[in-house]
Amino acid sequence: MKPMKTSAKLGMEGSLISAAEPGAILANEDLAFIRRLPALTEVKIAGRHYVQKDSPDEIGRAIAGWMRKLG
Repeated sequence: MKPMKTSAKLGMEGSLISAAEPGAILANEDLAFIRRLPALTEVKIAGRHYVQKDSPDEIGRAIAGWMRKLG
């Protein structure tokens, strides 16, 4: 089993954001700022306020896929 990368290394290689649709938390200017981050991967997740309760499997698949891409 490969050792997990530290959060410092992950930040250097990219970031993941799960943007809820329709969403209720992130405002347009917040998303605009986040979308300017280098090496950002954005995934759309169905949900509103408690996204992790609305779409836990979608979030898990998004994280797993993102981690596979990091190697």
